[in-house]
Amino acid sequence: MELAAETWKPADCEHAIRFLQKSTLQLASLAADRDLEISKIAIKHAPAIDRESEKIALLERQIEAYYRKTLSGNSTGKTVSCRMGGCTIGMRYATNPALVPIDDKWTWERVTETVMKFYRRRFLLRQLPCLDKVKLKRSLKPDQLRKIGLKLDDTGKFFLDLDLPMTEAA
Repeated sequence: MELAAETWKPADCEHAIRFLQKSTLQLASLAADRDLEISKIAIKHAPAIDRESEKIALLERQIEAYYRKTLSGNSTGKTVSCRMGGCTIGMRYATNPALVPIDDKWTWERVTETVMKFYRRRFLLRQLPCLDKVKLKRSLKPDQLRKIGLKLDDTGKFFLDLDLPMTEAA
């Protein structure tokens, strides 16, 4: 029968602390044993997992190259896809393109200086001393953006969604 903690004497508390120490050490030992077994299993299966991962990456690159060469359309602003042999492949295009520097020569500091030169504080956020990218995208045309070192990145991203059968874990 357990005593209510409010009725403990110092000896009861010391006994509980010793029991807590013993249980904590036992838990740590059990967790260490478990982690060692998991580590052994992970090491055993790592080479096979790495080989399969490399195969998958190669096949995905090959399928993407095939899609880009033979199936891709030139549409933007949506998803362009097709069904092939148990999967859907295609391109996802941004509905809200990112504003990015033209190339590595254009840092955000350089872009900000150029914006200040041409537009003064018109495109700076009032709260923070940084560019208002939303306002820049909305207000400037692509050729104006290029003059200040920016472009809209609306490149598509390839995707491959496999239809995998639901199976029980082996």
